[in-house]
Amino acid sequence: MASMVTGSDTIALDSLLEKVYRDTGYDFREYKRGTVTRRLGRRLHATGVKTYLDYMRFLDAHPEEHQKLADELTIKVSGFSRSPYSFHQAARLVLPELTLFKRSQGEWELRLWSTACARGEEPYCIAILLAEFLGNRRQDFNI
Repeated sequence: MASMVTGSDTIALDSLLEKVYRDTGYDFREYKRGTVTRRLGRRLHATGVKTYLDYMRFLDAHPEEHQKLADELTIKVSGFSRSPYSFHQAARLVLPELTLFKRSQGEWELRLWSTACARGEEPYCIAILLAEFLGNRRQDFNI
């Protein structure tokens, strides 16, 4: 069954994404439109719905669909050092500034957060990066 939704239906798509944000807190409004329409098309096909407006009604009738939509739209890419440039910049710019600032404040606690990790490799990479950066000074900080 082919979806009758086209990329030109931007008002209905905007309304749908706004509804999803209001209902769930998932914010897909700034995602690339091609990605959203392609992945959303799979959900429309799976549910037998033909338009974005009909899908909005479907979401109201089937609240469990919100999670299926979120699973379809979210990016689940993870990997060790998957963004080498970012890690290089963190080691070159962020960590020196952070540790210098902490020491100047007489603070010895470092807290680093890694959000939206699909499988968790990123926090390990950050820990490795921090251990390499601090070297023998690692015991000076509560990490």
